[in-house]
Amino acid sequence: MPTLSQYSRHLSILIPAVGTADFPGMLVDMLRELVPCQDTTILLYPATDLPVIEYFDIPEDGGNSTLDVFVRGAFLLDPFYLTATRDRKFGVFRLRDLSPTGFKDSEYYRSWYRNCGYQDECG
Repeated sequence: MPTLSQYSRHLSILIPAVGTADFPGMLVDMLRELVPCQDTTILLYPATDLPVIEYFDIPEDGGNSTLDVFVRGAFLLDPFYLTATRDRKFGVFRLRDLSPTGFKDSEYYRSWYRNCGYQDECG
C-alpha cells in the first residue's frame, strides 16, 4: 500500500510541472505507482468544443484506439461526462456505480463502449 511519504514525494515533483507538456505523463506515473491500472487516458473537456485527448496509452496489442469515435460524439452519452455536466458531481467514480439500469442496452454501450475493450473504468 502506498505511503503518505510516497504520495508527498510524487506531489513535490508533480506540482512544479503543472501547465507543462510533461505534466500528464508525470501524473500517470504517479497514479500507476499508487494504484494498479492497465490503461490510462486523460481527456480535457473545453466548454464549447470537442474533448481533447491529453494523454493515452497505446494499446499493447498494437490495435487501434477507439478514442477518435469517443471524442467525435460518444462522449455526450458517457456516464462520467453526464455525471459531471448534468449532475454537477465531481470526484472519482467507478463506471458500474454511474451506469444506468440497462447499460448494456444503451446507445452509448452499443456505439462505443462494447468496442473499446474496457471491462470497468474509473474516472
